[in-house]
Amino acid sequence: MKVVHHAHASRRGASFHMLCMLAPSFAYQHHGRLSVPRTNGIAVGVRDVALFAGGYTDSAGKNKSAVVDIYNATADSWSVTNMTTGRTLFAGTGIDDLAWFGCGETDSVQSETDSVDVWSASSGQWLPPSFARLSQARKKCSAAS
Repeated sequence: MKVVHHAHASRRGASFHMLCMLAPSFAYQHHGRLSVPRTNGIAVGVRDVALFAGGYTDSAGKNKSAVVDIYNATADSWSVTNMTTGRTLFAGTGIDDLAWFGCGETDSVQSETDSVDVWSASSGQWLPPSFARLSQARKKCSAAS
């Protein structure tokens, strides 16, 4: 089974949708709502886990969220954790067992950060903040794996 994740947000709330490709037919399943409604967050997939991180919690774009909603597809369960800082305009990617969230605009108005939050799927924990840091603060960045 190939799992494709899609996050949708609106002022009324945010919801998570999962598209499952089952040969030879397609199935669509709705799997719940994010714990905090927000826009402009990002989604990262690692193993059988989808992480929905950050974004704005207000329509003016001033309040950045540190919340990360975690959906485990195998267990069909949700949990919530937090990055070290609220952020938007940031990048995320999954590499092997790790979900990486870096750069972005933080809670301070128009500020940029060099911080990187790294979450391990095997431990279900964040790595120490000293594990990774960018060479300079920035926002509106991208990542690929």
